[in-house]
Amino acid sequence: LGVAEEVKLSLAAEPLIRPLCLLIKWFLRQHNLNVPFTGGFSSYTVYLLVRFYLQARKRITSGPYPTNKGDSLGAHFMGLLYFYGHGVFDREHALIQIEGEGRVAWKDESILHDPHQRDRLCLQDPLDAKNNVSRMSFADYQIFTLLGSTYDLLAQKVFPDYETWYA
Repeated sequence: LGVAEEVKLSLAAEPLIRPLCLLIKWFLRQHNLNVPFTGGFSSYTVYLLVRFYLQARKRITSGPYPTNKGDSLGAHFMGLLYFYGHGVFDREHALIQIEGEGRVAWKDESILHDPHQRDRLCLQDPLDAKNNVSRMSFADYQIFTLLGSTYDLLAQKVFPDYETWYA
């Protein structure tokens, strides 16, 4: 399969991918973090991160994650902000793999391991295991910090007892 076919198949299987990708892409554009050349996330990186979040949320039993397909786009957006913005996975050591049901592996055990980019996002291309899709996204720390602070800001507005709920 090529990238276009891969994306088309997953969009048919998981209808939330398209609106979440559009929302994240719009959000990144508002903060000038949508161009890989300047360190931002490419469209394919956004697609893979959204897809991995939707795979992972099915296995997570705690935290502010929607669990039903009928949950609103806003609930899923908040879940995605929390998932990536509050470091649910160890970005320094983790390698995100999308194939199958998605999983997190250790960078040190992967051919994608680069000791010069230890603290950077590592996102394995499901179509080419030797390709780190996010290798050019050097602003990933800034993006994940922004996702976390946006989650905190929105959660304070949505949940009046945010301080006790979040603890």
